[in-house]
Amino acid sequence: METISATDSTATTVVTPGPEATEGTANIEPTETTATTASTTNAKARFQYPPGRPAMSEINDQFYIGCCESAHDQKMLLDNNITAMVSLDNSWHALWSMRTYRVFPHQQHLFVPCLDSTTQDLLALLPDICAFIDRMLAMGTLPKALPAEEWKAITPRVLVHCWKGVSRSASVVIAYLMRQTGKPLEEVLAQVKEKRRVRPSANFMEQLRVWAEVGYEIIFDL
Repeated sequence: METISATDSTATTVVTPGPEATEGTANIEPTETTATTASTTNAKARFQYPPGRPAMSEINDQFYIGCCESAHDQKMLLDNNITAMVSLDNSWHALWSMRTYRVFPHQQHLFVPCLDSTTQDLLALLPDICAFIDRMLAMGTLPKALPAEEWKAITPRVLVHCWKGVSRSASVVIAYLMRQTGKPLEEVLAQVKEKRRVRPSANFMEQLRVWAEVGYEIIFDL
């Protein structure tokens, strides 16, 4: 498992758990592509993701956007052949070690301390996030962290999740797709909305515009 510092983008290995953050819900009604889901009666009561929005949505053959529940649900991860994950939250979740790493190795998980707030600097985090995703997608077929008799190699698929899969995770996937395709923000946003009801915050939307203006490269002062 890799971790990005929320302040200086320096990799660390220790995270102190804290209270989870929440995101606002979106009032948008596009068509939605729903990924396979598992039985989650108890999880639904706990996480309370918005009605009509699945825990995990396929954006394309490489990316899924999901809520916190999707990162813990072994069956959901297996059914959708998820091989790597980016977690955007303000705290470490013990369930990742207990459940998620039984599906894929911890080296294929990036935890990014990130709040859905008006002051969160997402731009500073994007270079390391994109570099991690680049590595995951470039690895070809990846083994799952399963017993040898259950092992199979599959095409890499990255789940990017936050608390509800609305703002933070959507912003990161949009940023990566802008960088990957060179398409403008509004076009990529519209394409993602066709697959999932997302609404990046005003703060993140402004940073995504800057992301395009600087050519998807952030230069840090020494």
